[in-house]
Amino acid sequence: MIMSTLGCAPSSPHEAKAPPPATQPIANVPNVDQQVIEAALLDLLALSDSPVAARKAPPAELRFAAQASTYPVKAQQVLMRHQKERWDALSKEQLDAATEAANDLVRRHEAKETFAPFTPTDARVKVETQPRPTTIGSIYERPIHAWSPGYTRDGRYAIVFLSIPWSMHHADGTYLLERQDNGWKVRLRQFVYYV
Repeated sequence: MIMSTLGCAPSSPHEAKAPPPATQPIANVPNVDQQVIEAALLDLLALSDSPVAARKAPPAELRFAAQASTYPVKAQQVLMRHQKERWDALSKEQLDAATEAANDLVRRHEAKETFAPFTPTDARVKVETQPRPTTIGSIYERPIHAWSPGYTRDGRYAIVFLSIPWSMHHADGTYLLERQDNGWKVRLRQFVYYV
């Protein structure tokens, strides 16, 4: 296997109780998981150099798996520094936040905390609730999967980790997001391609 890189209110007991953002109690923030996952997906929809880009143009739409990924995940995988210069551009606070949020993502996964049903606000994100039938061409039609996001204790930063179909293989996508008044800002994006 060769890797290359590019880019930089729960409804069940198993659904996440994300920590409150520093400026607002969690009770006033509906479905934080959806907000951060959607921020990462909308970023993918705007990129012309990502695993889902078509002919150096942003994709017309994305398919997203309705259920959180069940595959094992480690913090080292989420925090893999393939493009060192992008990680070096982060402040110490942001690097510490990435580590804390990645550890929380792993904790949530191991505790089987899942995100609430995902309802995108952008019509270009299509949620797939049923697995597609396995056929020869279906390997190119798989949806993007996400693990339940991880957060810093103060709720200021989040990590979103994605498994993105790419050719016959996949790419891992790591997003470090920072909460701002009007939403979540991408502080780091990284794609690791498996070929």
